[in-house]
Amino acid sequence: MARNKVILARISNDSKRKSTLKKRRESLFKKIEELSTLCEVEPAVVVYARGEEEEELGVWPSKEVTEERFRRYEFIPDVEKTLKMTTQETYLQERVAKETDKIVREEKKNDENEISLIMNQLADGMKLTMLDTRQLNAMYAFAEESLKKLKERGKKLEDDV
Repeated sequence: MARNKVILARISNDSKRKSTLKKRRESLFKKIEELSTLCEVEPAVVVYARGEEEEELGVWPSKEVTEERFRRYEFIPDVEKTLKMTTQETYLQERVAKETDKIVREEKKNDENEISLIMNQLADGMKLTMLDTRQLNAMYAFAEESLKKLKERGKKLEDDV
């Protein structure tokens, strides 16, 4: 059975909002505990809600342990803190670089397929005069690359003999 889509807006009913906070906080703490176990990390979580009393403040695993972990984190040198830190900007830059590489690979693959198609058409009798400048340049680059690979292969065969 599919769940209803949750509308992310402030819950106006106070009792419903508090019960939702309590349920979500428990769920969050459960996930953090799983993360701690599975990945052998020492997380500390504080859930602060305005107007709540200190006893209702959500802290995981306990207030003392959380304070100790935050104190330890404060004493880590800034250089060490930022080594593994990822900002949204660096994350997006990495994604753009990956996607750019992917596009370049796909373009190269498309060019190779187009050249292969053109070579088949030429073998079937198509005239070179029907090709445009871009296609001729692509054919030339392909021929140079193929010749280079053949020479490397021939040299390797000679070295093996």
